[in-house]
Amino acid sequence: MGRDPGSQGQLKNPSLKKVIGGPGWKRFFGRRAGEPSTAARVTDDQYAAACRLYQERRYGETEPLCRAAIALGDRDTRWWELLGAALIGNSRPAEACECFERVVALDPARPGAHTNLAEALRASGRPERAVDECEQALRLEPADAAAFHHLGLALPSLGRMDEAVQALRRACELKPDSAHLRSSLLFALNRYADIDPFALASEHRRWAVDFADPLTAAALPHANRPDPDRSLKIGYVSGDFFRHAVSYFIEPVLAAHDRRQFRTICYFSGGAQDEVTARLRALSGAWHDVAALSDETLAALIREDAVDVLVDLSGHTKDQRLLALARKPAPVQITWLGYLNTTGMGAMDYRLTDAVADPLGESDRLHRERLLRLPACQWCYLPPADAPPVAPLPALASGRLTFASFNQFDKLSERCVALWARVLANVPNAALAVFGVPTPESSDFVLDIFEREGIDIGRIALRRPLAFDAYLRACNEVDIALDSLPCNGGTTTCESLWMGVPVVSRAGVSGAQRSGASLLTAVGLGGLVAHSDEEYVNKACALARELPALAALRSGMRERLARSPLMDAERFVRQLESAYREAWRDWCGHAASRRDPYPGP
Repeated sequence: MGRDPGSQGQLKNPSLKKVIGGPGWKRFFGRRAGEPSTAARVTDDQYAAACRLYQERRYGETEPLCRAAIALGDRDTRWWELLGAALIGNSRPAEACECFERVVALDPARPGAHTNLAEALRASGRPERAVDECEQALRLEPADAAAFHHLGLALPSLGRMDEAVQALRRACELKPDSAHLRSSLLFALNRYADIDPFALASEHRRWAVDFADPLTAAALPHANRPDPDRSLKIGYVSGDFFRHAVSYFIEPVLAAHDRRQFRTICYFSGGAQDEVTARLRALSGAWHDVAALSDETLAALIREDAVDVLVDLSGHTKDQRLLALARKPAPVQITWLGYLNTTGMGAMDYRLTDAVADPLGESDRLHRERLLRLPACQWCYLPPADAPPVAPLPALASGRLTFASFNQFDKLSERCVALWARVLANVPNAALAVFGVPTPESSDFVLDIFEREGIDIGRIALRRPLAFDAYLRACNEVDIALDSLPCNGGTTTCESLWMGVPVVSRAGVSGAQRSGASLLTAVGLGGLVAHSDEEYVNKACALARELPALAALRSGMRERLARSPLMDAERFVRQLESAYREAWRDWCGHAASRRDPYPGP
């Protein structure tokens, strides 16, 4: 998806997340408990109050307290670090870098100072510097799990996925009790070209056995009234209720729900809020900001709300709350949308998908959940309201066809780029624009492959990440988009199509490798889906050779999407509600057969 719901960029670094407000927070932030502050007027109580605000995700209130304390004594590193953490929480990583740079200058021998700076650098689009800081932390402490973790998060943006997986595995070895680190590894493995889908499924199950299943075993029976036909409470749990890929698909669902039969409750586990958050809040029947709640407390809240069907929209991605769902707070639990794979959990009853993304048979064996396949597709897309008009086919004016990739850079495997080189070899006058290339080292990764494949690198344009509006305008410079593999695009595919740009996609085995096939089939462009590398090259080349047909396809693309199941929100939501009802009736039937006592009225 556009900004993938799997990005592990949250500040869950043990050096910040776990110690703030905990027993070791005074020692961590630069001095021992009981030592006098550099600024005598800044007390431990004031610092504890600022930490509590941070824990509650009240970053805007944390920041002025930190700045006031810094003004009194700027050598007190704990305030600089807390300010940096709050700035990252407020999506201001570049400013956070300045804070953490100050901490490194004041305390260069502490590994945590370097890993915190690495996190801010990576979040601000400087993965090369982030790698340098992680390596410095590891020189200071070779067994620093946090440093290996952040190293594993930064390396994919440089095209170094093999090393990233090794670093994440090492972090997990050093801290085997961390569910968060293991989730980061699972997310990375979804984009790793060298893992077998069944091996990946086993990795997910092992995560659940180690962290989730023991919580599920202790879950209490549910008090929900087992009436198969009554109105239902539907809970949605996500860290992505803001301008994020997930929001383009959940907003039309919240808007179209039948409020007579389904009452929605949203549990927002993220920190950043914006105008999209406000729209989603207005569309939901009830709303809880739950980022500051423990997993146990969140599970208790969901039980107290008497949610009947709980829908996880995050999987193993940023700000996910799988360990709350592991406590089975709702009778029926479903994962959908944000993570196109199994959670591995026994507490997750279903995963929503479609028959193209997850064909009957082999896909079922890759999941611990039962697969609920929606009739048309698993997507309900709301295009950006501020998208510019679709421009005429650029190749007609320039005389040169332009292919492009808009996918996140860490989805570009070596095999993927090599296939693009084969496409260019067969369309000699064509150029390729690769958008979202973050650093010079990332550029070298791409260009080295093209040179090795005999392609003149003068035909390759590498573009830095763009602001969203600039990215949409850039689509008007492109004739054909080439999907990434093995992990396909999701939201980027929808956005390309909305801007009139057809996408050629290579389908793989798992849902994450078949999202392109699912989306293209839903809009009647299944002919652009390839099922082998050779077919991927041939389809891209054939499309490039038919400019009149390509121009006609482009000019009619928005109407095509608007008439397709992809954008038919009313039809989609009725099908979605039928799936929820089917799952609920199944639970009611099992509850009746068990003769579970129902304590309600």
